Amino acid sequence: MKMLLALVFLFACTAAGAQPAHPKEPPAAQVGVNILWYGMVNGEGERDPTGRPEKTDQVPARKGAEFGVAFTLRGVPDGTKVKLRQVARYPAPGRHPPGGKLQKTDEADTECEAGQTCFTSYAVEGADEIIPGQWTLELYYRGRKLMEQRFIMRYEGMV
Repeated sequence: MKMLLALVFLFACTAAGAQPAHPKEPPAAQVGVNILWYGMVNGEGERDPTGRPEKTDQVPARKGAEFGVAFTLRGVPDGTKVKLRQVARYPAPGRHPPGGKLQKTDEADTECEAGQTCFTSYAVEGADEIIPGQWTLELYYRGRKLMEQRFIMRYEGMV
């Protein structure tokens, strides 16, 4: 009898552990992204006539620069929280942090709630992150790419 109870308990724990972290998450093919805006996010960029930050893919090559994308989810009921993977791709040859290995990407998980404006960005914090060239910010849901936005980092005054 003790063996039977132990097996039932083990089965119940295994079955409970198999539940997804977000049981209401939709299938990957159903989820999409609407880009609302992209550009400089820390007030450095130009402003349109209404005073809102202007859309731009140009990024100054200096510490403190932050650029990103505002977006909403589509194909998902409002209020549904969806786990996304953010990927920043560095220009070739990549980033070489002090004492570290060469990196071609920087990745992190984030959560976005359908019906709300969500955001992904990259902030240049160190000299090793000042890499002129084409940067790419991407979003993935369950391995499927939802969004790609390219930015060009240049030293100021260069065309």
